Amino acid sequence: MDIRQYRQHTETNASDEAAPRQRALRKLAGLFRAKIRSWFTPPAYDGPIISCSDPEEAYRQACLSAPPFCYVSPALYGLGPTAGEGKDAHPATQPGDEA
Repeated sequence: MDIRQYRQHTETNASDEAAPRQRALRKLAGLFRAKIRSWFTPPAYDGPIISCSDPEEAYRQACLSAPPFCYVSPALYGLGPTAGEGKDAHPATQPGDEA
């Protein structure tokens, strides 16, 4: 077997043997990228976790009953702007207020 035949033989057989390894490495790389992407993707907003008739009063009661230096998120009660809304989502003036 001369050098040309040897090269041709190794080139054709090397691609067949490396294909499963390359597929496995591509799959692992895809899983790794998906995991990294999940770390930086914000969670979807599904609505308030706690539902009641008066969420503002429930939020006030939760703040009063919380231990000192503990934060109670208004998002638990559906209060405050959501991810899709801007700062002007809840205007400071109410309809009927005098200017």
